[in-house]
Amino acid sequence: MPTFDSAQKSTPNNLEVYRLEGFAARQTQLLQLHHWMTEHQDLPAIAISGEQGSGKTTLATASAWNLFHHFTDGIIRVGAAGSHRFRLYDIVRTMDTVFGTTLTRVSTERWGISILEQLYQRKRLLILDELSDATSEELNTLVSIIGHLHDANGQSRVLFIDRDFNPAIADLVGHKHLHLKGLAPHNVKSFIRQRAPERVQPIALANEEELFAITQGHPLALRLLFGLMLDYEWPDLVVMLQEMVDDDGVLSTNGLVALTVETFALLEPLAGPLLEQMVSATGGASLVALHDLFWADLGTDDDLEHTLNALLERALLEMDRYNRRVVMHPMIRRYLAQNATMLGEDWERTHARYYVGMAEQYLHIPVERWPEVDVEWGNIYRAADWCNARVQRVWQRTPLEIIEDPNVDRTTLIGPTGDVHFVGDMQLARRFALAMAHYAFWRHPLGIQRWLAAGATASLALSDSRTHGLLLMNIGRQRFSPARWRKLSIG
Repeated sequence: MPTFDSAQKSTPNNLEVYRLEGFAARQTQLLQLHHWMTEHQDLPAIAISGEQGSGKTTLATASAWNLFHHFTDGIIRVGAAGSHRFRLYDIVRTMDTVFGTTLTRVSTERWGISILEQLYQRKRLLILDELSDATSEELNTLVSIIGHLHDANGQSRVLFIDRDFNPAIADLVGHKHLHLKGLAPHNVKSFIRQRAPERVQPIALANEEELFAITQGHPLALRLLFGLMLDYEWPDLVVMLQEMVDDDGVLSTNGLVALTVETFALLEPLAGPLLEQMVSATGGASLVALHDLFWADLGTDDDLEHTLNALLERALLEMDRYNRRVVMHPMIRRYLAQNATMLGEDWERTHARYYVGMAEQYLHIPVERWPEVDVEWGNIYRAADWCNARVQRVWQRTPLEIIEDPNVDRTTLIGPTGDVHFVGDMQLARRFALAMAHYAFWRHPLGIQRWLAAGATASLALSDSRTHGLLLMNIGRQRFSPARWRKLSIG
């Protein structure tokens, strides 16, 4: 098996190798995926489905890792950015980041053919994670891409990961579909040895059959139980869990998430506030951001180290040691987002103020180094969206509606009186817009017109006519077809 550093040099990729820490079992599924990905004369589409927490993305990562020297032209995993659904833009942006392409500079009408060109007559693996909310038009584009790859008998593969699949995708995949359930009973012992905290391994091994029975071998459920075993004696925990099992004696993973979060928040008072704020860490947080933003004044550095280690042991957070980032499982994020105390506008403002500095890095470093910043794209996207929403709340109209109103240009845009955050928030929206205007000159993010309009409106409210005009010009550039713009520039 290749080392991580050697694989990075030989195959461009964005795989999250932290997922492979303690990876155990699934040998049968790995062999099946290996066969499907390397065989010829068949459809290039493969699918992995299963309940959340069953290890779909981890299995896909392990399979891709095993095939690093097969897919020599690159491997990428693509998921949705920010808090929005999956879009084709996510694919072209990720290809630009990992492969050094310039697909985001072409018109949206050409994205499908551009993606195909990056897979055609190459050996690449494209992993698409969670397509549940993709539009029918985007799904049709993906179907067309895969159809052309099949016709060309290419060696690139597209791996879909989702809980359920659209019929159009299911037809493409055919028999090449793995539906993941829990680990097999004989694999639970090795999973305990790989994933359970050292001090609970003896009791977990002594009760491995019961652990399998109540979790059906689901990896996340097992890890959450290992965490609960740190805080409860096994007999007491069994009594507690008996009240949560269904008619078949199986625990709901969602129920385990709730129990683990609420239990540990009571036992460790600093854990609750940190987890609630980490919900905003879209795509994870760097260790620097964890310390400076998400932890900030919650406690001392020693408190942070203790709390973080405890959360990692309980599977409430994950550590990406290679990239020095902390991430949260989607099931835990979803529970916290739905049930945690709303942090409100003050926290969103703090988050946006921190990540505007990241967005401004696009202004100061060459395009070739933008991948260094792209890792924070989810947080930048979320923060820019908050600025747009804040401007809209002030005037009860979308910023696009405001700048399109000809009467606005002939009057002064008056903000609310008595709002101590108004000026600072408008300056923040302006900063984001200026950074994103430069970014969008080279790439064309789907939210760009909203963000530029928010900055233009904020500039008008700040009596900054120069920036207002500059941002209006950039909105015009975005509305003009990039392909047509190039034709006019050339001739």
